[in-house]
Amino acid sequence: MADAFTVAAHDADAPDGPVSALEFCHREGLSVFASASIGQGDLAVEGAIPAEVAAELAGDTPAQRALNFARSAPAVTAALVGCGRVEHVRENVAAGTFDPLGASAFDAVFE
Repeated sequence: MADAFTVAAHDADAPDGPVSALEFCHREGLSVFASASIGQGDLAVEGAIPAEVAAELAGDTPAQRALNFARSAPAVTAALVGCGRVEHVRENVAAGTFDPLGASAFDAVFE
């Protein structure tokens, strides 16, 4: 849900005006749990993430890259997923062994 990062709808009493939900949480030191981090499984399919974005993400599988993207967002401390099989649990846990995007690389996705 890109709106949490892209829509400046929250008044943070900052001189630069309203900020996105994630920016507000980041500024206030709040932790965010991202839900549907692999889009109900839609992002676990090769080619679902735009190639130019996928190329920047660490991970061996599309699901791992999607989780890496979700946990790269400002203030996100956990990227939640549901798992239907033990293999999915293993794959998703292994996503945590890859470094998330840096702030500037994450920002660049939305430029």
